Amino acid sequence: MEPLDPYDNPIKCIFVCHFHHTAGPKILCQVPKDFLSKDTFETVSVYMIPKGQLQKFIITITTRDNKILGYPIQINDQKYLRNAYYFNLCFVCDHKSHTLHYEPIVKKLSTFLLNLEIEDNFLSKSDQSEKSQEELLCLMSQVMQDLNLHKRCKLIGNKILKYLKIVLIIFFILDCLCLFLSFIVLY
Repeated sequence: MEPLDPYDNPIKCIFVCHFHHTAGPKILCQVPKDFLSKDTFETVSVYMIPKGQLQKFIITITTRDNKILGYPIQINDQKYLRNAYYFNLCFVCDHKSHTLHYEPIVKKLSTFLLNLEIEDNFLSKSDQSEKSQEELLCLMSQVMQDLNLHKRCKLIGNKILKYLKIVLIIFFILDCLCLFLSFIVLY
């Protein structure tokens, strides 16, 4: 059995979607632009902005071409229309790739965006402001580029510092488990 290589599955796209109070689920920002088609997003949007029971859980959806990994979040607050704001930060990889090593990063980055939203309405105002939209786009571009090239990223926003790093120990464990299971099957 060939060992798993975590560097063989780069992030193909990062997007942030949210529930718009009149338009429903929509993509707020994606890098690269227009990577995920409107039709594809509409197909998976029910999983991207799920009901309350799935909030703050890692969700993985595999389509014909892609694997989408997200961590949906709901913020309950009367300042929002409908008294809540729903968003999800998602990584898109090849549909055959292993994405377990991205899960802590998606969760950590989602929490980072949650804090920015609570402090400064960072995501909710990105829907109305070109400047905020550009800031979000730059942030997602930096994350994707740094993680794909260097396997780590440092983010600073509103006095919040966040370090992201791909942890490779998981792959060693998975490789050992796969070898062990294949050994058991053979004997």
